[in-house]
Amino acid sequence: MMNIAKLILKSDETLNILLPQNSNCKNINYQAQELELKKEIDINLNDLKNCDNEKIIETIKQTYQNNLVKELDLSSQKEKIKILFILNEVPKFLKSIYKECEFKEYGLANYLEFDEIWDFYENNVRYFTVLTSMGANKIKLCLKNTQEIEDEINIMEINLDKE
Repeated sequence: MMNIAKLILKSDETLNILLPQNSNCKNINYQAQELELKKEIDINLNDLKNCDNEKIIETIKQTYQNNLVKELDLSSQKEKIKILFILNEVPKFLKSIYKECEFKEYGLANYLEFDEIWDFYENNVRYFTVLTSMGANKIKLCLKNTQEIEDEINIMEINLDKE
């Protein structure tokens, strides 16, 4: 049985996230907010900013030519972090399954690492890049301590603490 794919951020430090705020105008305002341990949050991918790092976009486009790339900003006391999301479309042969899926806003399948830009540093920013679940409009995100062991299926962990 398929579950909603989740992105688990692992860190023993306090993390702040720049979240889109609801607004009535076309411009979306972003507000920094501290991530709470073990509290799951939903983020609408369409509300995230488009990635504007041309060097990174060029690398991604070598593999995913037609996919949008969105970015989520995080920060700890010691560094800035960007998680990039390559939006993954539902292939034609899976459209009928997708239509029947009860949690389709989170997409089908799991997240995948984009190895070319994983734990990558540029201009004092650390980047992680994720290919989203197929057809995802939202992501489910949760912060957990590095010692916690995951027993859920359909998760991707990003360890933000250096080993």
